Amino acid sequence: MSLRKSIHRFYLAIVSEKSIKLILAMVFLLFLALLLKNILIIFLMLAIAIISLLHNIFTRNMIGFELVTFSTVFCAMKFGAAAGIFVGVFAILIGMMLSRNVDEGIFLMMVGFAAIGFFASMFSISHIFAVGMVSVILYDIVVVGFYMLMGSNVVKSVSYAFTHIMLNYFIFMYLPQFFKF
Repeated sequence: MSLRKSIHRFYLAIVSEKSIKLILAMVFLLFLALLLKNILIIFLMLAIAIISLLHNIFTRNMIGFELVTFSTVFCAMKFGAAAGIFVGVFAILIGMMLSRNVDEGIFLMMVGFAAIGFFASMFSISHIFAVGMVSVILYDIVVVGFYMLMGSNVVKSVSYAFTHIMLNYFIFMYLPQFFKF
């Protein structure tokens, strides 16, 4: 078989209808993956935030560990206010429902995380530590204050606020290093 016939056969294989459809499908899937990358990251952060609240089944909100604040701030700063609000509100709602820890404060928590998502979106991602810590402290002042006004145990409320602020300090200090900005 001559070189010319081999090249011609190769050309026919490439430009066949099946090959063209396959190439177009691959280009479309690549384009779709690039478009959906941000959406996938947002839903991954939502899932991480929800899972981080499941310890409340056993601890009954005595420990202030959660990744909802970090996920909300990160998504708001990286993808905009709508993404941050979406992650914050749905993570706290779904996470608290799954951990069977919904009470009269859930609406305030949802509003609080919506406010964090809006607030964080106004800043550059390079300021994630400062914005995150301000968000945590303001959130704790409002939400813990609300629970104390509603008659919550003062020791439990202060314990929650202290651990929440300290754990988020370490989360906002070290976790952003694992994300590409």
